[in-house]
Amino acid sequence: MGRRERIQRMKYEEAMQEKWVALRFLCVDCGKDTSGGEYYSVRNDVWAASGLAPNGGMLCLACLERRIERPLTGDDFTCMWPSGSAWQRHIAMRSITSRNDGKSLK
Repeated sequence: MGRRERIQRMKYEEAMQEKWVALRFLCVDCGKDTSGGEYYSVRNDVWAASGLAPNGGMLCLACLERRIERPLTGDDFTCMWPSGSAWQRHIAMRSITSRNDGKSLK
C-alpha cells in the first residue's frame, strides 16, 4: 500500500470513527444530539424506570422525563450532571411545554 492509499485509509477510518461517536450520542427516542451538554448520569433506579437497558443508548433529558413520567430533580443525578446551560434550556422548555398543555413545540 502506497503513501497515498495509507492517507486515504486513515482519513476514511477517522471519518467512520467520528460518525460512530456522533451516532452514539443521539437520543434513542427523538434523535436529539445529547453530546452538546446533555451528557449525564442518573441513579440506577431512575434509569431502570426508563425501561432502557444499562448501556442501551442515550436519552435526552426530556425523553427520560417522559419515560419515567415525572420531572427530573437534582437527587436523580449521580456524579455527572448535564451542563448548566443544557439544564437551564431543559427547564425553560419544560415550562413552555407545560404551559402548552404538554404539547411539544416541535
